[in-house]
Amino acid sequence: MGMDLGIVSWNTRDELRRALASIRRHGGGRGAVVVDHASSDGSADMVEREFPEVRLIRAENRGFAAGANRLLSATAPEDLLLLNADVELTPGAVDRLERALADHPRTAAVGPRLVYEGGAPQHSAYRFPSLGLAAWVNSGLWRLRSPRWQAEQLLETSPQPARPGPVDWVIGAAVAVRRAAVEAVGGLEERYFMYAEDLEWCHRAARAGWDIRYEPAAVVVHLGNRSGVQAFGGRRTAAWLEATYAFVREAHGPAWARAYFAINAAGTGARYAAARVRHAVAPSERSRRSLAAWGPHAEYHLRRRVRGRQAP
Repeated sequence: MGMDLGIVSWNTRDELRRALASIRRHGGGRGAVVVDHASSDGSADMVEREFPEVRLIRAENRGFAAGANRLLSATAPEDLLLLNADVELTPGAVDRLERALADHPRTAAVGPRLVYEGGAPQHSAYRFPSLGLAAWVNSGLWRLRSPRWQAEQLLETSPQPARPGPVDWVIGAAVAVRRAAVEAVGGLEERYFMYAEDLEWCHRAARAGWDIRYEPAAVVVHLGNRSGVQAFGGRRTAAWLEATYAFVREAHGPAWARAYFAINAAGTGARYAAARVRHAVAPSERSRRSLAAWGPHAEYHLRRRVRGRQAP
């Protein structure tokens, strides 16, 4: 069984053109399918005009998970390399991901090493949410643990693994998915319009006894959040947090979710307060970036508390 390539697209014409050009160069002649979610920027017409070898499916926009499931249906019985529209393949990436699935029969999905356009690494492999890890990170006590422990927890402060191996979950910007695993555990959960659908699916696969792997030798360039910015604007962080809290509530129950929310609220509030103090005392580009990074997190958690709700 081989592997097809699929993209879910929504109003990302220029990025989609680059992605399809990279598939033409580095896809090894594999089949490619685009599900376009009623784009208004001419994306679908561009695909038909410039990439006649690509199968185009025009569909209503019911969210990323629904689009991914359309791709899974359209590419059966092949495995699927699911791609965002804002990615570019590099030489050998598809072959390495396909080989990783072939070499590890109990692996449900393999994530590549993602990098930004300039080559900077993008964190894309994680551990599942846990109260213990959340406590270590939000208290700042993670700094007292060894670098090896920090790397094993896949903290964003640590580099991604240099060697291939199992992880808990990988983000869905680029992920090779085994058909047999989809048939065993089902497709992506369409209640997640955007964000956390990758986390939920990897968690479901893991509970069914499948592995998730990270393959750093396969490199994919990811521009990042092109559709998310259009869909949510300044609420993108809030939308991501809401989806994540919805997942932990479903996976662990309301009490667990409230505890997880409380730990994160305390940690993000402390980070944002510290950033404000630093910026007031000695304004710098670093302190400005910290404010910009932690402000939306702190605002989201504060508003939820003010409204008397600790988790979605």
